[in-house]
Parts: sequence; structure tokens; C-alpha cells
Amino acid sequence: MPDRETLVDCPSTFLLGLTGIVLPALVAPGFQIGPRLKLIRDAPAANRMLAGYADHLGSLEYDFLTSRAPALAYARETVSIDRDAPAEWINALLLQRLSEMQSILLRLWLIKDNAADPDIGWMAVKFGDGVIVNSNRWSGAYSKADGTSEPTAFSRDELRSAAAWKIDPQDMPEGRGVPLYRAGASEERITKLSQNTLRMQRFLYFVDGARKSRDVAIKIALYCSGLEAMLSSSNTELTHQVAERVAVLIRERGEARLETYHQVKAAYAIRSKAVHGAMFKDRDHHKLVAAAIDIDQICREVVQSYFSSVELSDVLESDQERFTAFWLGKLFL
Repeated sequence: MPDRETLVDCPSTFLLGLTGIVLPALVAPGFQIGPRLKLIRDAPAANRMLAGYADHLGSLEYDFLTSRAPALAYARETVSIDRDAPAEWINALLLQRLSEMQSILLRLWLIKDNAADPDIGWMAVKFGDGVIVNSNRWSGAYSKADGTSEPTAFSRDELRSAAAWKIDPQDMPEGRGVPLYRAGASEERITKLSQNTLRMQRFLYFVDGARKSRDVAIKIALYCSGLEAMLSSSNTELTHQVAERVAVLIRERGEARLETYHQVKAAYAIRSKAVHGAMFKDRDHHKLVAAAIDIDQICREVVQSYFSSVELSDVLESDQERFTAFWLGKLFL
């Protein structure tokens, strides 16, 4: 860490355009969707925020942010910058804001299926007598469960519901949350499926991959892999084990539970064909889409259940003995 004497306070603006989303009129200061980030749909406000930065962005990006982006996420705040390494610090701040944006996109998915997608993120900081502007973005583009990317409308009430979800590490016991999106780590691992990750981290890694695949069969396969990472404890009768546990976790006893069990089994049948290289006939396409929509909703409800109960999230992240005992109790007690 630098000496406090090398830190200087600087005004900053983070701005990112969103596509695949339709918002109600949100004039500045906009809607507070996260601890720092706000959403707006206000072209004049975007022009004011970018005043003095147009030359740094380029005409195409400036035009997109000020007139063509369906929505903008932004944060304006004073930040501390190390005067000896300003570019590195500003890039680290940019990565943090992009991580926060990923958490917000997950919150929106927890409300309903959508293909809201972030464009390039920009961080502009007034440093000394000049301006430093950095840009970056996450790779991949989201699609809906059926593989399309038609814009999805969110009402103010739905935005409020999205903002209310407590899914970040600081919101959960022992730092539990969604550190998958934590940026600026000093150590880059070759896989996010490493030994010390939480079940929910591994689950959301597969969900994120599923949402970024436009191939519906592969999307289903990734959703199923996520459910395995979250709920399985052995390889014995794996399909039955996961389908059974999903059903008892998110459904009350009765027809709805049985239907969910069969929906997971149907998704697994497709997954088996997809990962073993089988071909899908044209007449099966509607079944693929229906199964993808079902399993997307099921995964959403699993995540909702986890973050709605500290007790549940605690037992799902517990050791093998307690984890297995929990499922036996759900099934037989």
C-alpha cells in the first residue's frame, strides 16, 4: 500500500452503456441500483457527464453513450489516487466498478430472464491539470434462455426488487456472497473451480457461462453442471439425486414438486446428448427451448432460495457429513 502522503483525492466519473434492456424514464440522478452505481435513461444528463471527455472516448463511443444506449450505469465520486501510479490505480477502480456491474446484472436475472448486456466501461478521473481515461469490458454477451437477445423491460418496482437482493460478500456471513466478480486480484488462477471456492461460486460460474451461450443445448448442459456443483454429494445416480434435491429445495410437496423433478430430468437428458456429441433434429428444437426456459427458471429459484436464508446457505456450504444429512432430512423427516 502506498504512503498516505502519495494519495490525492480526485473527482471521477464511471459510465457504462447497457443494451438488451428497456427501462422507464430515469432522469438524473437516476435509480440507485447498487451501493455506488445508478441507472439512468437521460441523454442530456449523459452529455453533461461526458462534457470534456469526448476527445478521450472517440466519436462512436460518445454517440453511443449520449444518444443510442438504451440505459446507462454510472457513478460520480471522489476517489483516492496514488500520484506515483495514477494509471494503475484508475484501472483497478475501473475493474471494481465492472465487478459491481456484474453483481447488478445478476440481481436483474434474479428478477426474470433477460439479455441485459454491458458495453465498454469508462473511468474518467481529473488528475492534476489533466484527465486520465481508461476503458475495459467483460468478455462475452448474454442471451435469454431461448438463445435470443430481445430487449427486456423492467419496471421501477422490478428495479427496486433487484436492488434489494443482498448477494455481495459484505452482505453475507463470513464474507459469503458473489466474489466470482471480484476484480483486481493479485493472483489469476487457471480455473475458477479451485479447491477453496464455495458451492454457490461454482454454481454461478456455470450459470454465467450458460447465459453467455446462444447455443440452447450447451446452455442447458451448463445449467445442469451448475446444479451438480451446487447440490450433488456423490456420482451415484447423479441425475436422480440432483433432480430430487432441486425439487425438494424449491417446491412444496405435491404436483409442483413432481413437475420440477421431471423438468430437471428432461434437461439432463438433453445435456447427456449435448456433451456426448449427439445431434438434435429440427423437430426437437421446441423441446430444447422449453427445457432451457424451465431450467433457467429453476436455477434462478435455487439462487433465490440460497440468498433468502442464511441458515440454508450455511448448510449448503457445510462439510460433506452435514450437507448429506440435510438432504436426508428434507426427504424423509
